[in-house]
Amino acid sequence: MPPLDPASPDDRPTSAAGGDAVAHGDRHGAARLDPDRRFPFACHQGLACWNRCCVNESLFLTPYDLLRLKGRLGATSGRLLAQRTATGFDPAFGTPLVRLLMNPESGRCPFAGPQGCAVY
Repeated sequence: MPPLDPASPDDRPTSAAGGDAVAHGDRHGAARLDPDRRFPFACHQGLACWNRCCVNESLFLTPYDLLRLKGRLGATSGRLLAQRTATGFDPAFGTPLVRLLMNPESGRCPFAGPQGCAVY
């Protein structure tokens, strides 16, 4: 399959052939990622959805996310996990799950600010 082009002006992914990527999507309308396709991602202030993400979400963290966060905060892994996350276990996959705690007052990610993400 051809790679996806960058987002179109109305922020919908399109295929290299000009068709709507949703046509190749799953039941939720999201484009499927195949080994021969690229994932177009561009987050910037010019997008209509700018800074509306990371609100009232369950943001699961990867080990890479934890490394970035602990480096940015100057915290140990233990302190970061204890103070900024909720942890659980996924018995189906046999893996731990780590979720970032949102700001209890606003429901926003504690690292989301007017200029975007303070970590990435």
